[in-house]
Amino acid sequence: MTGLDRREFVRRAAALGLSLPAASALLSACRPARHDPALDDPARALGPLERELAIYIWSDYVAPDTIPNFEKEFGFQVTMDFYDSNEEMLAKR
Repeated sequence: MTGLDRREFVRRAAALGLSLPAASALLSACRPARHDPALDDPARALGPLERELAIYIWSDYVAPDTIPNFEKEFGFQVTMDFYDSNEEMLAKR
């Protein structure tokens, strides 16, 4: 059997009890995606990345060697700011 055309798909979907919006959603999901040239080079699509990362997190939530290992592997400078309770976090915002 060859592929279904849209008209035949909608007819069969209606026979199965699918609504027109449901059949439309299925058809649009099957449509091939358009090629985005920016996805060929994600770094170009994002633009220049800042090399500094600021983290605001609960104290004692990250292992002591995690941040130095991250900085070494990815070349980022990490600044960590800690809080001990949700109230303290909201007060700093």
